[in-house]
Amino acid sequence: MTDKTSGIRKFYGMSIRNQMYLVSALAVVGIIVVLVIVQLWIANNRTAEVLIDQGKQIAVSMAKGSTLALLYQSSDNAEEASKNILAYPSVDMVAILDHD
Repeated sequence: MTDKTSGIRKFYGMSIRNQMYLVSALAVVGIIVVLVIVQLWIANNRTAEVLIDQGKQIAVSMAKGSTLALLYQSSDNAEEASKNILAYPSVDMVAILDHD
């Protein structure tokens, strides 16, 4: 006999109370696993949304701040815009480029 058949025989050899305990425990473990997977999926989606929103805010902020720097060729405005962008925790480097 295989181990699978002997496991089934052991299950049917248990009292109904022990069978119920085992089935209940397996159901609880199954529910916990499903809840953890759903929680991870939700957290992953939320993190992606937050990062996308931050990226949009950074782009808008950089566009507003760099416009004056480019129009008037002002290094002070460029430094100020760069400092504001570097304040975001996910930004490592900033560059304002002109076609010249």
